[in-house]
Amino acid sequence: MALVVFDRGTRIKTPVSSIFPPRRVESSSASAADPAIPSGPDTPRAEHEQQIADFAHLAESAEHRAAVKAYASNAEASQSIKTQIVARQIMSAPVISCQIDTPITQAISQMETAGVHYLAVFDLQSELTGLVNRRDLLTNHKLANASVEAAIQQHFLVATPDTAVLQIASNLLEYQCGAVLVLDEEDQLSGIITRTDLIRLLISQGRAEGWV
Repeated sequence: MALVVFDRGTRIKTPVSSIFPPRRVESSSASAADPAIPSGPDTPRAEHEQQIADFAHLAESAEHRAAVKAYASNAEASQSIKTQIVARQIMSAPVISCQIDTPITQAISQMETAGVHYLAVFDLQSELTGLVNRRDLLTNHKLANASVEAAIQQHFLVATPDTAVLQIASNLLEYQCGAVLVLDEEDQLSGIITRTDLIRLLISQGRAEGWV
């Protein structure tokens, strides 16, 4: 399922290209048939020893190719598993939200209490209408009697629970966004994924693979 852009509650479909294509491993060429090692009274000793050395080298090369092929196969399988991680597996839920007429000072306090940096914003008819982040609220908090509407993001990305995490990461980078809201099939808010969630996923995978 592709990501879409919301513009004040209206879906706008956007093309999303995958910049993380699955890595493919070229098949190894077939090994040459192992040469027979002639041995007999008519074979010079030096030539016989060289043939033995050549045979050992071929055997070692074949074993090396087999090991490389097995490693590449495991790496490709691991990459395939990673690409199957979807939004529902890492999203945070429930999503902390507020109404569009909520005072900015109250929204900031709400963020501090919940320990979050983003709030989903609903209009007075309880329809999802935007997203605000802590930085934008702090920028506008000195406006007299200002509500979160003064800091709301008019365009924001949404995904479905089955959207691939790599696709979400790609779009956060492309559109310079810090978060994606996750909506179910009935457009009900199900969760949120932030850059912090993606970093946590990266670290957890690194620990599992032994490089963190």
